[in-house]
Amino acid sequence: MRRLFDAIGTVSLLCCASVAFSNEVQTGESFDSAYEPTHSVSGRVIILAVSGGVEYQDGNQWRTAQAGTDFYDRLTLRTLTNSYADLWVNDYTSVVRVSSESLAEVPHMRLAGSNTTTMVYVRSGGVSVIAGPLSSDSRYEIVTPHGLIEFGHGAGVVEVAVRLNSATNDSQGLSVNALAGAVNVLNISGTNTTVKAGQHWDDGQPLVKPIEQSALDKLKPAFVELEKESGRRFKP
Repeated sequence: MRRLFDAIGTVSLLCCASVAFSNEVQTGESFDSAYEPTHSVSGRVIILAVSGGVEYQDGNQWRTAQAGTDFYDRLTLRTLTNSYADLWVNDYTSVVRVSSESLAEVPHMRLAGSNTTTMVYVRSGGVSVIAGPLSSDSRYEIVTPHGLIEFGHGAGVVEVAVRLNSATNDSQGLSVNALAGAVNVLNISGTNTTVKAGQHWDDGQPLVKPIEQSALDKLKPAFVELEKESGRRFKP
């Protein structure tokens, strides 16, 4: 077994139709039933750790989030300035950090043995995700207003950020950094891009490029903390 940043695996990529993507981005709804594992059950989110101001939605109210709390079916979470939350998502399918000043939702989690389907919907802000290992029949997606990021089987490590317009506070763009494995990015226009380990993609620039060392230095601490908290390891 190797530590997280030594694990640079290859992930098989799944593709999805732009129509399905459009529906998911607009509604944040669950996967089409055709993708559900047979005889599946609902997964859960477990709050692993919180720092600063973190709240979850309970009906029309926002309540303070606490480590150790679990949620079945779905969860909507927001983090305030200089705050974050670390989560197990879909039981132990993935460990996710919701970054400072983010609004994220987990609208879909299903389990059927080793086969899982998971959706994380990032409305604003960002998430850092360690997902897997995922079976060949599993599906894991991060949905944003500007694009969909999809893992295949194996293990993947990715940071996703939704940029906001500082004047209007509306989302205006998407960036993806893959630290291990590879992901498929389907942007709002329906264009697919493969982002491999060590690469950065930004919807303002059509071509992938290596992650700059300064950016990597900023990303690594969150993943190191996630790895330490969760005990998650990956096979090469």
